[in-house]
This record gives sequence, structure tokens and C-alpha cells, in this order.
Amino acid sequence: MTSVLTHRYGPTALVCLFGILARVPFFLAFRPMWSADSPGYVIPYFLWRNHRFFLGARTPVYPLFLGFAQWLARHPVGPTLPISATYQTISLQSALPVSAAYVTVCLQSALDIAAACVLYFTLEKLNVRRSIALASSVFAVTIPALCLLDINILTLSLSFTLLVLCASVFANLMRKVNDGSGFVIASLRCGLVFGCAALLRPENLIFCTILATVFLGSWAISKLRGVTALSGNKAPVAVFFIILSAAPPILAWMTWNYVGIGEFRITTLTGWNRSKTVYNMFDRVNPEDRVLGQALSASYLKRNRNGRIVRDHVWQGLKDNLWDLYMILPLEDPTEVPSAFHLKVDRAFEDVLGMKARVACEVPGQLCTELLRREIDIGDYVGRVSWKLIRKYPGAYLANVTGNFLDTFNFRYLDSEPASEDSRLTSVDGGEYIRNQSLARLLPNAINMSAPLLTVLYVITVSFVVFAPLVLMRKTDRFPLTDMIVTELALAVVGTFITMCCLSGYNREYSIPHLGVMVICTAYAVENWSRIAATLRLHSSPFTI
Repeated sequence: MTSVLTHRYGPTALVCLFGILARVPFFLAFRPMWSADSPGYVIPYFLWRNHRFFLGARTPVYPLFLGFAQWLARHPVGPTLPISATYQTISLQSALPVSAAYVTVCLQSALDIAAACVLYFTLEKLNVRRSIALASSVFAVTIPALCLLDINILTLSLSFTLLVLCASVFANLMRKVNDGSGFVIASLRCGLVFGCAALLRPENLIFCTILATVFLGSWAISKLRGVTALSGNKAPVAVFFIILSAAPPILAWMTWNYVGIGEFRITTLTGWNRSKTVYNMFDRVNPEDRVLGQALSASYLKRNRNGRIVRDHVWQGLKDNLWDLYMILPLEDPTEVPSAFHLKVDRAFEDVLGMKARVACEVPGQLCTELLRREIDIGDYVGRVSWKLIRKYPGAYLANVTGNFLDTFNFRYLDSEPASEDSRLTSVDGGEYIRNQSLARLLPNAINMSAPLLTVLYVITVSFVVFAPLVLMRKTDRFPLTDMIVTELALAVVGTFITMCCLSGYNREYSIPHLGVMVICTAYAVENWSRIAATLRLHSSPFTI
């Protein structure tokens, strides 16, 4: 073991070996999995390739990633899409080929294994012993829930990779700022990674924003107290360059949506997601919203039975009858009368890129601009009604948020039942996704058995947040830079979860991308336990740096 640790490539080779071995049973047990959310990532790329816009609901990184997988699989370009194509036709033509699905899941697995190697080197830079860093990285790469997600056509696996990379480049940036050398390039690199993470999953923007904000706040506290840490005025400059690098891709995507759907926004799912914070309150809506209230109350009662809690039942409510109520809902369409500037931008996109912004409805079921706007307008209306309920019943809303936050401590990912048959997994070609029944029955036990250990990781991460004031405000001449880095990473994770609980609802699987950062916090706590205990006066040894 000592020779492995001292060899230059030994630790990374060991992490890769364990990562591959951990994934073999999952590849033997399951075919690439297709869920109800998967088409939302495949269809946009297909439409963009055919010079058409889509809903703007899903951010662009994962659709482009799936497009890259199709290119690697040498999937031939489909036929030119007629302007009169229906949604059903587009769904069939855009279906992900089985070969591209296998390329996708292999890429996801390789990237997550690479992320575990990055995690090892990040821990080394945080002065964690090699043995602890190696054990932590091996644990991260073999987490059963992550191995299962690697064979799902969903964003969560790739998000794990990017958030580990965010943590790594952020830690490197703080070192550069502290040393006062070469921090501009490090800031630009950090901003670029932050921008990509935000365009993979919008909640990653919360994570990155919290990191940058707490970084600036730590510098301000250090400066006010005269403590030696992040001295000088380099931290604000670094944050400026982070924004300078992260903003262009995010603004470019929002501009794309401005042309395609008429609104300058990062996602059109905001209203739908907000409904999860008041999922059980739609029977209390105002009289003018009675039609929506009745539809979503019926959806809630239909799916929340026998102790089950389904916060995102609104999507099934849309399929039940909400879509048919479109004409009698008091909806607002802010794009109904486009401005002269908007029309000019639309023409420019069509002339330069061939992207047609407005498609008139000519045949029933056609994927035209009006049909796209219909789903967006219903979602925005659901969001407005949800906001009314939040303001009118703050006590019930806070009870929902509290219950949702308590659920962040539950890592039994497989306990949740799908809201309907439409939510059940299939293989990419629509068949059975289970390849080996014996292994398929065994592996969920491994996922559930790891849940208590993941809860311990999360509790340690939360502890960094609880004791953050003690870390930042204690009387000392200087802060250990590594303490600040890990505390800020913990604040970003917990802050993201709290923000999701307050604004859009938290589902258990949303924690999986953050597991790498939780491992960093836990490994650092193990390495520095005696010093932490002394700081908290739980140990008799004196505090030393």
C-alpha cells in the first residue's frame, strides 16, 4: 500500500481500478436507462440541428453532450424536419439510438472516475494525508447511487463531475489569490467551469454564486479584522474575473431563449418548480384561480396517499386535465406582441443561423410557437399562483420548506415511488431496462446500505456551516486558508439545498451531484479532527495551526 501511495500514478490508478470494478455489476444488471425526463434533453439537440427552437426548459450543456455522444456513435443525421412536424413525429425522429446511449453512459462513467481522481488531488492540496485522500476518493468513486446514475440518461451524473471540478478550481483560485500570483488566469478558468456547471443544471448556479459570494465575504471579514488571509484587494478582482468569464455563456443562452421563446431567461421551469413548495396548498387558492386550484388539488389527492409525499405532482396534473383547461385559465403571454427590437433580432438569427423563431400553426398537433408558449404560459401561471399562496399562508409554506429540508438528511434514494406509470424507467429503445434480474435485486440493497454513511457525510458538511462563524470570527492572527476553503464549500452545498427547498423544492436525487464536495469536507474533518476538537473545546490539546 505504501508503494502505491508513493508512486506518481499509483493513487489515480487505484481510484480508476475501483471505479471500473464498482460499475461492472451495474452494467451487467441494467441497460442504459430512459426516464420521463430524458426526452427533454434529446429533443432540443435534434431540433437545434434542424434549425428549430424548443421550450427553453432544459439548459444546453447536456443536450449538446448527448449530441456529442451521437456523433461519436456515428449516428447518421436524420431527415430534414418539415415545418409541419408534430410533437409525436419529432419524439420518434429524435429518439436516442442504443449505440449512442451506450457511448453516453460510458462517457458519464469515465468522467465520474476522472472526477474522483481530481478529488484526490484536491484533497492533497488541502493538506490531507495521501492515505485519507486515497480512501476518500475510492469511496466517492464507488458510491452505489452514483454508479447507478452513470447508466441513466440524465444530468445528475455529469453534474457530479462538474461540481467536483468547481470545487477543485475554486480551491486552486483561493491559493493563487492568497499567494498573489497568477490569479487572473485561475479566475477566468474558475468562471468558465462555473458557467458550464450553471448551464448543465440551473441549481448549480446557486452553488457557484454562493461560493463566489462567501469568498468575497471571507475577504471582507479578514480585512475588517486585520487577519492575515486573502490580504490585499485581489479577492474582489478575482470575483470580477470569475463573473467576466462565467457571464458570456450564460447570457448567450438567455439570448438564445429570448429569440426562441421570446423571454430572456435561463429556464422556463421556474413556475413549475415553485409549485413544489406549496404542493399541498392548492385547495386554498383565490377565487380567480379556482380552476387551477381544483385541478391541482385533485392531482395532489390522487398521488399523495398512504404516507407518500409527491411534491412534483403538478406535471401529472398537466397530463390529467390541466392541458385541456388552457383556454379557460387566466394566462398571460408577454410575447404576444413582440417589440420592434425583438423582431429585428429574430430576423438576424434567421438570416445568419437559419433559426426560425416563429412557426405558425398550420396542422393539428404541430410543434409550433403557440404550442410551445402554451406550456410555458401555464407554468408561469402556476408559479404566480404558488407565489400568492406563499405570501398568503407563510406558516404552511415554512412548514413545507422545513419538512423538505429535513428530507435532505435522507439518502435512501430508492424509497421514492414514481408519481405515475409514465415516470417508470425503461431502456432507451422502450423495452425492459433490467438485463440481469438477480443483480438487479441485489444492487438496490447496496444503495440503501450506503445511505446511513452518506447521511454522516452530510451531517459533517452541515457542521462546517453551523460552526462557520466560529471559524471566521475566532480570535487569531490568521486563518488557515484550507479552513476557509472547506467551510465555503460546505456553505455552498447546504446553501444550495436550503435555496432549493425555499424556491423550487428538493428531491433526494438532487444531492448526488454534491456528494463529491461532501466527501472533501468529511476527509478534511477526519484529517484535522484533533485541531477541530480543540477549537470547539472538545479536546484537551491546545489549538495549533
